[in-house]
Amino acid sequence: MDYEYILHGRRSEEEWPWVLDKQGLNGILELSPRYGGPDPESGWFTKEAEGFVEIPIDLVKELYRRYYFDFVAAGYSPKFVKKFISAIEEAQNNLR
Repeated sequence: MDYEYILHGRRSEEEWPWVLDKQGLNGILELSPRYGGPDPESGWFTKEAEGFVEIPIDLVKELYRRYYFDFVAAGYSPKFVKKFISAIEEAQNNLR
């Protein structure tokens, strides 16, 4: 495999912002609260969930199950993801 960046877990809070800057993703990709991302109590979930309204909720859940360790490594707690999935379900129900 060809890697552009290798991060150290113990320093990832410092390294992720640098990687996002190098990749031109500042303001495009939101990080989890662990890395200074959205406050779980903010309206971020509702806003972001709107982008998932056309994706079947079972598929969203399966993606989470399949990439669980990646989510955890990136600082997204199960509680954070559950709240996001709930926001998606609510947004989907609002369309009906």
